[in-house]
Amino acid sequence: MLTVRRLVAGAFSLLLLGISYTLLAQSSYEVTITNNQFTSKNGQTIPASVIHQFKNDAARLMLRNYDDPEDQSIRISPAQLQPYYSILTKLYLQDEQVIDIINCKVKTPPNPSTDYIQLIFDRTVSWASPLRAGVSSTKSSIINRYINRYDLIIAKHESFDARRDAITIRSAQPINMAALATQLYEVEGIEEINLGTTRSQTSNIIVRSNEQGWEVQFILYFEEEGVHQQHIWYYQVLENGKVQFLSESGAPIPEWMQCY
Repeated sequence: MLTVRRLVAGAFSLLLLGISYTLLAQSSYEVTITNNQFTSKNGQTIPASVIHQFKNDAARLMLRNYDDPEDQSIRISPAQLQPYYSILTKLYLQDEQVIDIINCKVKTPPNPSTDYIQLIFDRTVSWASPLRAGVSSTKSSIINRYINRYDLIIAKHESFDARRDAITIRSAQPINMAALATQLYEVEGIEEINLGTTRSQTSNIIVRSNEQGWEVQFILYFEEEGVHQQHIWYYQVLENGKVQFLSESGAPIPEWMQCY
């Protein structure tokens, strides 16, 4: 059984996370802001960093329902996030082992992407002149419109290869980056768009509905002696909001991976 020391939440900027409203896990699990943490009615707290991650997890789980997320809307509404966000917060608030699992960075992989997009473009294109001058902005009306509309930031500008540069754009709140990519391909000089979906997968969360409610799997991937392994924790979230630990399976977690 994985045993992990609780991490103390650091001081996170609520402005950076873009969180300015009360989050509801369910009527009986109202979560309110207190000193950069989120507190449920029974006094348990969820660190702001975990709330931020759960919102991205919920967005990715929701987008997995579509075969064509690039054809869906860019904005993800709170109503779309709510079912999956509610499941994750119930698990966190009712089972201490889930806190250990989350503190071990078990989360959904960035596929589909909800917080990251990299634009690779011709270095000489006119709209990139502010970037070439060291300013994190562009002269592209299309890029600027989406940055302003969805509260995005240009987090990084770098040389990509001999003739191209790249900018990394990040979102404080989860959005459908695949849908955004289809719009940004219209910008002159953009040759490739990287959504980060090919990054190595170290963990995953799977949610499936069943007759009792939802089965949730937390999966940790690792490699030991050149062999790819996984460890899975199984939970049931009942329709009434109660959480049940079912079982765990897979290879033993190596000592070097313990999150003490």
